[in-house]
Amino acid sequence: MTDTFSEPCREIVVDAAMLVALSLGFVVVAKPIGLFLSAPDPTAIANSTARGTLIRVRWDEIESEKGQYSFAAVRRQLDRVKSADKDWSLGIVAGQHAPSWLSDDASIPVIKFDFRRTTTVKVPVQWNAEVQKRLKLLAQAAAKEFGDDAKLKLVYVPQMTANGIEGHFNGCPNQTIDEAGYTEDKWVSGVEQTAADFAAAFPTKALAVEVHEVERSAKPATRIMNDLWNNKALGHRVGVAMWWLSGRTSYQGDLVKAIKDFPGDKYAQVIARSSDSSQFEDGDFKSVFRQARELGIRYIEPWEVEFKGSSFDDTFKDFNSWADKTFGKS
Repeated sequence: MTDTFSEPCREIVVDAAMLVALSLGFVVVAKPIGLFLSAPDPTAIANSTARGTLIRVRWDEIESEKGQYSFAAVRRQLDRVKSADKDWSLGIVAGQHAPSWLSDDASIPVIKFDFRRTTTVKVPVQWNAEVQKRLKLLAQAAAKEFGDDAKLKLVYVPQMTANGIEGHFNGCPNQTIDEAGYTEDKWVSGVEQTAADFAAAFPTKALAVEVHEVERSAKPATRIMNDLWNNKALGHRVGVAMWWLSGRTSYQGDLVKAIKDFPGDKYAQVIARSSDSSQFEDGDFKSVFRQARELGIRYIEPWEVEFKGSSFDDTFKDFNSWADKTFGKS
């Protein structure tokens, strides 16, 4: 079994052509601003406050056979909202949704645990050389298909985690992660290399890495977000995502502070639907948007159901207006 990185090495390899283009100022990136749906819905997308939608698709749907790529699942979702002619974001879900030919490879260490106490899953480790290779090839295949699409505004970096985009192993004992070979340096280096590979594949797109605490520590996520932002070769295109925006600071408080202090682009998804009031500060869904302003978040994905009525239209309009004024109209 071969690891991609040996501690404490954290060198990130970036495509040379992209570095030259960035240094010469040839890369123009239109970063998204305002509100997108968290999933495509033809009724919700018609709401004037929705500027686009997230499209999520599992890696095993794209590459069920090694080296054979199909993006039909992405296109099916895009077709649902095609008539709205709005922008979109791409999230390829890795982790437990890696293809079976990868997760069943005996030469690759896996993190095996009960996800949400119902399903036993296997997650190939991010820092393994073969996993890194396959993620890079996945990035290149996706970019070949969608890299020139002007309506694609944001690409999430896949992670070998519990749910494949978010940077956490919730429900997995620390001992299990450690037995698979986890160290902070390996994890940080693995995520950063995948981010660099996706940035190289999508040289004109904004990207985001979703962050959570790992082993109850905000340090790995803080290192990742700042390393990527400070990497000049990436041209300030790789921002941070917070898919647990709730208005609260009691949950992952150290990481909330790190995100507030982060100087780069910040993206978010609301932690739950508005009807689940227990998830929000003082039971108030609108606290999400107050917190977004405090943290300097430019883009939010509320759940698509929120756009089907008009209950929050004024709140949504206010946020879009604030984001335009703060970050420049998209």
